[in-house]
Amino acid sequence: MRGLYPHEILMLEYAHTYSTDLSHQHFQGFWYYEYSVEHPGDVVKSLEKRGFIQPGNLRSAIQNQTVPVIKNELKAIGQKVSGKKADLIDRLLSNTSPEELEKKFPVRFYELTESGTQELTENQYVSYLHRHKYMSIWEMNDRLNHKNPHHLGFRDLIWQFFNEESLKHLHEGDMGLYRNTRLDMYEFLFEEKKYEQAFNLLCEVIAYDLSGMDNSEFSDIDEKFRLQLMLKYDFPYSQSNAKLPPAIKQWMANLQGRLELSDDALRERLLQQFESISLYRCIFTNAECVDIVMAELIDDADILDTIYHKAEARLRAQLKAI
Repeated sequence: MRGLYPHEILMLEYAHTYSTDLSHQHFQGFWYYEYSVEHPGDVVKSLEKRGFIQPGNLRSAIQNQTVPVIKNELKAIGQKVSGKKADLIDRLLSNTSPEELEKKFPVRFYELTESGTQELTENQYVSYLHRHKYMSIWEMNDRLNHKNPHHLGFRDLIWQFFNEESLKHLHEGDMGLYRNTRLDMYEFLFEEKKYEQAFNLLCEVIAYDLSGMDNSEFSDIDEKFRLQLMLKYDFPYSQSNAKLPPAIKQWMANLQGRLELSDDALRERLLQQFESISLYRCIFTNAECVDIVMAELIDDADILDTIYHKAEARLRAQLKAI
């Protein structure tokens, strides 16, 4: 970095949305609540002074207008109003004098200089983590610059972080947090178009969703009380906490399409993955987990009711035997 702090790099990402009239500029709440920046305008001024941003041109001023505003200007001069926003801007600039547009759009917005563009390009982790929240931009900055003997890129360091978190949650018995971390890993792999690996992670997420496990699994709860809790909160299917969230169903259906798996092939792959996952405890057999996923994909409530009723009877028999 060229002496910029992570929050200053993030400001470069947002600079094009801020007008040069900072006295009337509204700044988002996250600057204070997430990054402890009390006076964002001062950061903007500092970046301009150091040559990372500069007042933009007429095009950027129009770019910051809404599409309806631009269309109204085109209508006023008898021009077409169809096309993408960039096309509308080109049409307006080509058919209206700069002097007239200057009068109508006097407010200028910031744009990046070459140095600002390079800074953003070399520190993509800042805007990425601002969107994804896997860790703070400060922690990643520390990992990149002080805890990185192998000079890994930020995505490799995020993956390293995921694995660290997974091991910690498993060790502490926080299976809910473990499940959430594995879901983050699935999304990360899907983003990289690594669909085979993403499928494996999503299967693990599903296994934990159907297990009935949560955080503090290693607490001193006797088996009888645990079974009573499972029977209370995980059955019947319509009221169960141990079932697939709608988004998980959609993602599995998406992966089936991307991997070009027939229903039979999907069944086979699901069973392979469920059999490879070692759970601290579970509600359903591996075969039942496969049947649940397949039934969820076609919204077959009758099959799901039957599977959950069978598992409930099994747990009640276990409780009775204690």
